[in-house]
Amino acid sequence: MQFLVIYLYVMAVGFVAAGVLSSFVQLVSGEPMRFTVEPKCILDSLAGVLLRVMAGPAILMRNAWRGQIIQRRPKIWFGVSALIAAVWSLSGALLLDLIVKLWRSLGGKKEPVSCETGSRKGPVGSGLGGG
Repeated sequence: MQFLVIYLYVMAVGFVAAGVLSSFVQLVSGEPMRFTVEPKCILDSLAGVLLRVMAGPAILMRNAWRGQIIQRRPKIWFGVSALIAAVWSLSGALLLDLIVKLWRSLGGKKEPVSCETGSRKGPVGSGLGGG
Protein backbone atom coordinates (compact mmCIF):
# COMPACT_ATOMS: atom_id res chain seq x y z
CA MET A 1 0.00 0.00 0.00
CA GLN A 2 2.80 2.39 0.86
CA PHE A 3 4.42 1.66 -2.49
CA LEU A 4 1.20 2.63 -4.28
CA VAL A 5 1.02 5.94 -2.41
CA ILE A 6 4.65 6.72 -3.29
CA TYR A 7 3.99 5.77 -6.92
CA LEU A 8 0.94 8.06 -7.08
CA TYR A 9 2.87 10.90 -5.44
CA VAL A 10 5.79 10.63 -7.88
CA MET A 11 3.34 10.38 -10.77
CA ALA A 12 1.55 13.53 -9.58
CA VAL A 13 4.86 15.39 -9.31
CA GLY A 14 5.66 14.36 -12.89
CA PHE A 15 2.26 15.50 -14.16
CA VAL A 16 2.53 18.83 -12.36
CA ALA A 17 6.07 19.44 -13.59
CA ALA A 18 5.04 18.61 -17.17
CA GLY A 19 2.01 20.87 -16.92
CA VAL A 20 3.95 23.80 -15.47
CA LEU A 21 6.65 23.45 -18.11
CA SER A 22 4.12 23.18 -20.93
CA SER A 23 2.14 26.16 -19.62
CA PHE A 24 5.31 28.24 -19.28
CA VAL A 25 6.27 27.53 -22.89
CA GLN A 26 2.74 28.46 -23.99
CA LEU A 27 2.94 31.68 -21.96
CA VAL A 28 6.25 32.66 -23.53
CA SER A 29 5.57 31.56 -27.11
CA GLY A 30 1.84 32.13 -27.30
CA GLU A 31 1.29 28.63 -28.74
CA PRO A 32 0.69 25.30 -27.02
CA MET A 33 3.54 22.81 -27.11
CA ARG A 34 3.50 20.13 -29.78
CA PHE A 35 5.66 17.09 -30.36
CA THR A 36 7.19 18.55 -33.54
CA VAL A 37 10.73 19.92 -33.39
CA GLU A 38 11.92 22.30 -36.08
CA PRO A 39 15.61 21.62 -36.76
CA LYS A 40 17.36 24.99 -36.68
CA CYS A 41 20.68 23.90 -35.26
CA ILE A 42 21.80 20.85 -33.32
CA LEU A 43 21.78 22.60 -29.93
CA ASP A 44 18.26 23.98 -30.42
CA SER A 45 17.04 20.56 -31.55
CA LEU A 46 18.52 18.80 -28.53
CA ALA A 47 17.05 21.39 -26.17
CA GLY A 48 13.68 21.01 -27.91
CA VAL A 49 13.75 17.24 -27.56
CA LEU A 50 14.70 17.47 -23.86
CA LEU A 51 11.91 20.00 -23.30
CA ARG A 52 9.38 17.72 -24.96
CA VAL A 53 10.58 14.70 -22.99
CA MET A 54 9.94 16.53 -19.71
CA ALA A 55 6.63 18.09 -20.86
CA GLY A 56 5.50 14.98 -22.73
CA PRO A 57 2.74 13.83 -20.37
CA ALA A 58 1.04 17.24 -20.55
CA ILE A 59 1.32 17.37 -24.34
CA LEU A 60 -0.01 13.82 -24.66
CA MET A 61 -2.98 14.45 -22.38
CA ARG A 62 -3.78 17.73 -24.14
CA ASN A 63 -3.82 15.92 -27.48
CA ALA A 64 -5.90 13.08 -26.04
CA TRP A 65 -8.42 15.50 -24.55
CA ARG A 66 -8.73 17.39 -27.82
CA GLY A 67 -9.14 14.11 -29.69
CA GLN A 68 -11.88 13.05 -27.29
CA ILE A 69 -13.82 16.32 -27.37
CA ILE A 70 -13.23 17.77 -30.86
CA GLN A 71 -12.59 14.72 -33.04
CA ARG A 72 -14.89 12.31 -31.14
CA ARG A 73 -12.30 9.54 -30.90
CA PRO A 74 -13.24 6.38 -29.00
CA LYS A 75 -12.85 6.59 -25.22
CA ILE A 76 -10.42 3.70 -25.20
CA TRP A 77 -7.83 5.93 -26.89
CA PHE A 78 -8.17 8.48 -24.12
CA GLY A 79 -7.64 5.71 -21.56
CA VAL A 80 -4.60 4.36 -23.35
CA SER A 81 -3.17 7.88 -23.64
CA ALA A 82 -3.77 8.47 -19.92
CA LEU A 83 -2.00 5.21 -19.08
CA ILE A 84 1.00 6.11 -21.25
CA ALA A 85 1.12 9.60 -19.74
CA ALA A 86 0.94 8.14 -16.23
CA VAL A 87 3.91 5.88 -16.86
CA TRP A 88 5.75 8.69 -18.65
CA SER A 89 5.13 11.05 -15.74
CA LEU A 90 7.30 8.86 -13.55
CA SER A 91 10.00 11.25 -14.73
CA GLY A 92 8.82 13.06 -11.61
CA ALA A 93 11.21 10.73 -9.80
CA LEU A 94 14.08 12.50 -11.56
CA LEU A 95 12.72 15.85 -10.42
CA LEU A 96 12.30 14.66 -6.84
CA ASP A 97 15.83 13.25 -6.85
CA LEU A 98 17.16 16.58 -8.11
CA ILE A 99 15.25 18.48 -5.41
CA VAL A 100 16.56 16.18 -2.65
CA LYS A 101 20.14 16.49 -3.87
CA LEU A 102 19.81 20.28 -4.10
CA TRP A 103 18.33 20.39 -0.59
CA ARG A 104 21.19 18.33 0.80
CA SER A 105 23.81 20.43 -0.96
CA LEU A 106 22.32 23.59 0.58
CA GLY A 107 22.73 22.19 4.09
CA GLY A 108 19.45 20.37 4.57
CA LYS A 109 19.17 17.23 6.66
CA LYS A 110 21.59 14.58 5.53
CA GLU A 111 19.65 11.58 6.81
CA PRO A 112 16.17 11.05 8.18
CA VAL A 113 16.00 11.36 11.94
CA SER A 114 14.18 8.70 13.93
CA CYS A 115 12.39 9.67 17.12
CA GLU A 116 12.87 6.15 18.45
CA THR A 117 16.66 6.40 18.61
CA GLY A 118 16.56 9.54 20.73
CA SER A 119 18.95 11.35 18.42
CA ARG A 120 16.54 14.18 17.80
CA LYS A 121 16.86 17.32 19.92
CA GLY A 122 13.68 19.09 20.93
CA PRO A 123 12.78 22.13 23.00
CA VAL A 124 13.44 22.09 26.71
CA GLY A 125 10.77 20.15 28.59
CA SER A 126 9.36 18.47 25.46
CA GLY A 127 10.75 15.06 26.33
CA LEU A 128 12.76 14.89 23.08
CA GLY A 129 16.12 15.26 24.75
CA GLY A 130 16.45 19.02 24.58
CA GLY A 131 17.34 19.44 28.23
